Amino acid sequence: MELADYSVLKRVVFDDVYEPAEDTFILIDALEKDIELIKNLGPGICLEIGSGSGVVITSLGKVLGYPYFLCTDLNPIAATATKATSQSNGVPVDVITSNLVCVLEDRLKNSVDLILCNPPYAVTPSDEVGGNNTFKATSGGVKGREVIDQILHIVPKLLSEKGMFYLTCIAQNDIDDISQCMKAHNLQMTKVLERRCGIERLCTLRFSYKNYEL
Repeated sequence: MELADYSVLKRVVFDDVYEPAEDTFILIDALEKDIELIKNLGPGICLEIGSGSGVVITSLGKVLGYPYFLCTDLNPIAATATKATSQSNGVPVDVITSNLVCVLEDRLKNSVDLILCNPPYAVTPSDEVGGNNTFKATSGGVKGREVIDQILHIVPKLLSEKGMFYLTCIAQNDIDDISQCMKAHNLQMTKVLERRCGIERLCTLRFSYKNYEL
């Protein structure tokens, strides 16, 4: 899966927007690994929560082309960056400045076939969560779970019966507990990719109501 070209974004943008890094690339690599599964799913609506530079949704859009692509980001500079990246790659994406999916939750109820998220997962003090734009993209609070837990609460309300949810996280986020949280909503977890990055062990997880086999 070809990485979207984000050279349209000026260097100064990354003072306020999370620059694509290993956690971005493991999510893209997981989508590439699952691309035939995703094509067979035939998603009608694809949503990325916290799109940042727009590289993930745009890279997927270059392969799929046909779903309705929608992104949200709390940071208005990131929302603008996502739009610029998607337009420069010829991928139509609607971008909304929103805290998670608050403004769309009722309208998208049980209708999203594909949800993507590389959330703030770093273990930090709670008071760093939702700070300046850089902290918004990285600070996850206690166990790195304060933003992740909000997302885990929202996803079952949005995901369609056939849908799949991809989440990037680290070992310190307690993956077994994440699995149990989602199992309470009848969502099964599959670890799609795992790799070490410095002191962190990155994972991309897939959740679905159905047991999809590659």
